[in-house]
This record gives sequence, C-alpha cells and structure tokens, in this order.
Amino acid sequence: MLKPLVCSLLSLAAAGVFPRPPVVNAPLAFESHLTVNDRSNARVAVRASQEEGEQEISHLIRQSAPEESWLFDPIAGVWYDCGYRSHYDGVEPDRRFITAMIHSRKYLLHYHSHPAERVRPNILLQPLDWALPSANDINNMIIGTLFMRHEHPDGSFRSRVGSLYGVTEYGLTADGVRVLGRCDILEIREYAEQLRTRIGATLTTKRQSIDDMLAAGNDGIVWMATLPYPGGTPPNLYMP
Repeated sequence: MLKPLVCSLLSLAAAGVFPRPPVVNAPLAFESHLTVNDRSNARVAVRASQEEGEQEISHLIRQSAPEESWLFDPIAGVWYDCGYRSHYDGVEPDRRFITAMIHSRKYLLHYHSHPAERVRPNILLQPLDWALPSANDINNMIIGTLFMRHEHPDGSFRSRVGSLYGVTEYGLTADGVRVLGRCDILEIREYAEQLRTRIGATLTTKRQSIDDMLAAGNDGIVWMATLPYPGGTPPNLYMP
C-alpha cells in the first residue's frame, strides 16, 4: 500500500525537496517567549505547552510582527523556530530542519502566523482569507505529511496557521494521502494552487464567510477547521 507513496517521496528527494537528514548546525538558544527570530546564527527554542504557544502567537499577530514559522514537539513540550526571510506577507520554512525533525520525531505540529495591521490605536485589520492557509502553506503541509507517513507510518504531522480569527488546522485525509502519494512535486504544487483558488473564489460574493472558505477547502483530499485561541479570540478585531 505504501509503494506509491514511497515512489512519490523518492521523486521529491530527487527534486531536492527532501535531502536525507542534514546536520543542523545552528545552536539552540532557549528563550522564555516565542519571537520572530531575525538571527542567522541561532535557532530559538521555547519550553511551553501547545496552549501557551498559541496564545503567544496570537500576541505576535496583534503586535503586527512579521510572519514566523515554528515546529512544536508535543512530546517534549518544546517550540522551535523554523522560518527565515520573515516579512509581513510570507516566511520561508527551513525545509532541511523540518526534514531532520520529521526523521527523528513521530509527532510534530507546524505553525506559522499571519500578521495583522494596526490601522488605529484600538483597531486591527486583516483580510478575511488570511484565516486560511495560502497555496504555499498547503503545499508545505502536503509534503511534510507525506514525508512523515514515509518515515513513521503511525506518526502525525499537523499544520496550523494563526490569524486574528483563530487557529486554522489543515491536513490530508486518508484519501488525500493515497491520491497525492502517487503525485510528483509539480502535480502537488498544482493541486495546492487550484485548491487555494477555489477557497478564494468564495470571497467574490457579497457575503464573506470563513465557513464558506472552509467548505471549499474540505474537498475530501484536504481537511480544514478553524478553532478559537485558548481563552478565546482577542478583542478589538475589525473584519473587512
């Protein structure tokens, strides 16, 4: 049953997406809170629960901090920053580090933030569709999930994006693993872009709804769900 998935992962490796686990030389710098790490000589790690980390992501979003990416190890209770080239509308995930972490751990959650813009002292602005993952985000989730299933068939790789509207979790269904496990890197990318286009098309109507976007995103291959932050969604939120 895993043969198509293994063949797909071999093609991904040939494309340079999944080199065998590298030696990640950046030393760990343990800090007390999640931050946007702009240092190239250290990888920030934070000991915190999943709930504590999600609350801190919500604070970074409200501070209009640039996008950042983290891996959360739920067994160890440690968050690792895994993004670089952070800016206000994107962040590059460190795929070599993520690959190494998947190789050595069976359970991981991949987070990233979508920042808000403070347009007035008490008003934050964020497009509604930033509540959901971009095409790049969906593509990264698919590749991470397939690699986890290859390395640890009973493991779990889950992806979450934080926005003003809450935390949206997204992943592959069993059919998604079966279907996309037979695809090559270009086909996976094309699927992610087409899915994101269908999600965005729901915003062309006068009535904009996260539920409508989620319905478009749950296509039987990918599933999505938006959850409130622990303790509730922060106040003074403006939904355009």
